[in-house]
Amino acid sequence: MAKASILLVENVAVTALDIRNRLEEFGFKVCETVTTGEDAVKKTAEMKPDLVIMDIMLDGEMDGVDAAERIYEELDVPVIYLTAHTDTPTVERARLTKPFGYIVKPFETKELISTLQIALYKHEIEKELKASEERFRRMAENVQDGVTIIEDGAIVYVNDRVCEIFGYSKGELKKLSGIELAVPEEKTRLEKIRKDVLKGGRSITELEFWIERKDTTRRCVLNRYSHTKEGEKKNRRYVFTTDITERKLGELRREVRAGLSDKLREAKGLNDCLQLGCEAVRDARLFGRAVFTLKNEEGETTHFAQVGVSKKLVEKLAKKSPAPKEYYKNIMRDEFRISHSFFIPREAGIDLSSTGRYIPQEAASGNGPDAWQQDDELLISMLDKEGVTESFLSVDTPFDGKRPDKATVLYIEDIVDTVARQIHEIRNMNALQESEERYRALSEKAMIGVYIFYNDRFLYCNPAMEEIFGCSRKELLESDPWDFVLKEDIEGPLRERDEARRNGEEVPPSYEMRIRRKNGEFAVVEIKAHEVIYQGKKATLGNCIDITKRKRAEQKVGHLNTVLRAIRNVNQLITHEKDLSNLLNGVCLRLVETRGFLAAWVALTDSDGKIRVVMDASLDDINLPPLRALKQNKMPSCMEDAIKEEGVLSISNPSAQCRKCNFRGECEGIGIFLTRLGYGGEIYGILGVSLASELTREAEEKGLFAEVGGDISFALHSLEIEDRRERAEKALSESEERYRTLQSNIPVG
Repeated sequence: MAKASILLVENVAVTALDIRNRLEEFGFKVCETVTTGEDAVKKTAEMKPDLVIMDIMLDGEMDGVDAAERIYEELDVPVIYLTAHTDTPTVERARLTKPFGYIVKPFETKELISTLQIALYKHEIEKELKASEERFRRMAENVQDGVTIIEDGAIVYVNDRVCEIFGYSKGELKKLSGIELAVPEEKTRLEKIRKDVLKGGRSITELEFWIERKDTTRRCVLNRYSHTKEGEKKNRRYVFTTDITERKLGELRREVRAGLSDKLREAKGLNDCLQLGCEAVRDARLFGRAVFTLKNEEGETTHFAQVGVSKKLVEKLAKKSPAPKEYYKNIMRDEFRISHSFFIPREAGIDLSSTGRYIPQEAASGNGPDAWQQDDELLISMLDKEGVTESFLSVDTPFDGKRPDKATVLYIEDIVDTVARQIHEIRNMNALQESEERYRALSEKAMIGVYIFYNDRFLYCNPAMEEIFGCSRKELLESDPWDFVLKEDIEGPLRERDEARRNGEEVPPSYEMRIRRKNGEFAVVEIKAHEVIYQGKKATLGNCIDITKRKRAEQKVGHLNTVLRAIRNVNQLITHEKDLSNLLNGVCLRLVETRGFLAAWVALTDSDGKIRVVMDASLDDINLPPLRALKQNKMPSCMEDAIKEEGVLSISNPSAQCRKCNFRGECEGIGIFLTRLGYGGEIYGILGVSLASELTREAEEKGLFAEVGGDISFALHSLEIEDRRERAEKALSESEERYRTLQSNIPVG
């Protein structure tokens, strides 16, 4: 600041010389002294000084006020007014230009220097705020969420992502309200919410609803709202819009898939199973029309079900002669294969109408290069026990109007496989009733475990049971089956199930339990059993399905959801919490309260890297040795490493990764994520969490932790900027108070 250059505008030579001498005495450079407003504008443009000292009363057509207004608006150079009077109309006009300071003649040197320093600092802060706004705009155009800014009820800014989500241009969006964009069935609910907000004077932080895009397709969005008030009149609201359609559809499809299993357990026949499969495809909002058929060995249709298609039409087409084997060879080609199903595009030129096609289409479903065409065909294979295609589920009229991707095909295959398992189970049960020998022949090839249980012993186990339990059939028949089951399950849910049955209560036909295989591995199995007469004894016939992989996947998704909720809660806190201590404490609490992490901590350091603030939170009073050291102002080696580098430091095996650390023995089995908190080259400290060690190897977990670290870093940076601004405003306020004191002491006349 000592090297700042000053342009002096003063038409009294003696005064100008006096001011110049005082400035130069304190190290300021007076680059030029001019006497008119016109010269002031010209020299400012040429010399680009850091600040202009402007006498309000100047000779010529342009007085000091006019010159100062042009200099600041056109050249962005701060101006301090110099005046001997404070009550003239010109001075009142000068106040409206919001100058960076006033110097009232006569003045002390320290008042002059203080006013200059404050003005220069205030202008520096103003430039930084403008740069920050520009960075915000650039950031807003690159984030995944839509960003809308509303001032006093009018939309003043939307980023490109908003246009992508809603399908309208920025100009069109500025003319539409959120309720106008909602689907018809949502508008009543949204209008009620709006009235409740207006009536109660309260605000909402987030809102989820379905919208109808300009092209009439539907999406589900989550709006998060942040309110600020700038000045006395301007109310600003930020709306962050996330397209959660895929998440909502994912939730819906998980519910449909889970519900399908329950419904299939109640199915009484093969037609019921096929019908439930068709309805699941529709209810999951994948395809509007579906036909599911079963055929005999001669290719004749024996069972069928449909949704979205005339039943009479299906019955008529089902009576057609079976398609020749050459037809299936023509469509079941590798070029059409997706997983174990087949998508035959219109471009292939294969005529399907003459082969008993069950869903004749009248029109395409969408527009664009990936749109579903009128003659497209998607056949989902239903596999038999040997993995050979037994039949097809034929679908069309996709809800999104697009040709299927692999994820869609895999989901429908899962539905078909679920139906197939139930169909196979029904067939197995029917076969058992007809002949025990036939049952044995079928169950030996079943994809699921089949057993007969009597008097705490297996009387029969199929090969799938050997694979599930990791034992030979001989070992299974000679062992006590309960030795495989975890004690906690025997004494918990299984005992409760038995007690309910003894009390005459209805219990579900299927249940889950955990087992320990011969090699020590744990597995989760689903059991469905009922009583049968076997060799003249009342025994239990059951199916056993290994659902270990599915359970692990569900647990992984469940934990990711808890972490996502924690991050959402942290981001909501960041938007409104301006107190540093509350922010850090709130961040730690929100990271653990959803059980996303076992413990969380933030340590802030000073410019020398010394610990100055530590905040933490944990579940069940977890006592982490590294955190104990941190609270004693001792930085563990792992945290020293993390603070020196960018990215996330992941520790899943302390005994191997932390050989130099004294705590590695106490941290066995604990997983830790660490990341540096910093922004723009400035390091604030470190963020750490603990979690199950196996989760530290998951890329999604690591990515979400890096994301929340970045959010907290930006929040700390914002608080730092706000603190600087407040200090500058305080200094300016003190200067203005001194000015008013001087003004009140000036003699009248």
